[in-house]
Amino acid sequence: MDHLSHCPTYAGARISEVVRLDVDDVHLSARKGKPRLYGKGDKFREVDIHPKLRPELQVWLDGRPTWPGADAGPALFLNAKGGRLTARAAGGIIATIARRAGLDDPTAAHVLGHTLATTLVRGRTDLVLVAEILRPPAGDGRTAVAQ
Repeated sequence: MDHLSHCPTYAGARISEVVRLDVDDVHLSARKGKPRLYGKGDKFREVDIHPKLRPELQVWLDGRPTWPGADAGPALFLNAKGGRLTARAAGGIIATIARRAGLDDPTAAHVLGHTLATTLVRGRTDLVLVAEILRPPAGDGRTAVAQ
């Protein structure tokens, strides 16, 4: 389930946006892709998938049909019973991954978005592009990284 932690890290998505993803919200090609992320008020944004996230999502999409109940609903990330993974459960999974990696931060899921921003800025990505990747739809309540 490491694929789950890569969405905040490489797409700048909040956990609530990740668990709202349906299979049809992820568009992948051989070299590119875009997830459609839904925020508050059903406003959505599409972001380019980071090259490291695309193969991870493809692995998950390829393996998803083998999960119990996968054919019963459109959710991208499923719980053990085949239902949509909740934000609380997703946060728990990410916290477990963080603990196994030796990280003690209890807000691991939230920190992953900051990790993406830091990585992009250190890689000399244009700040306007960083803001576009991380910027929520208008009225979402989050502030942009750079304005």
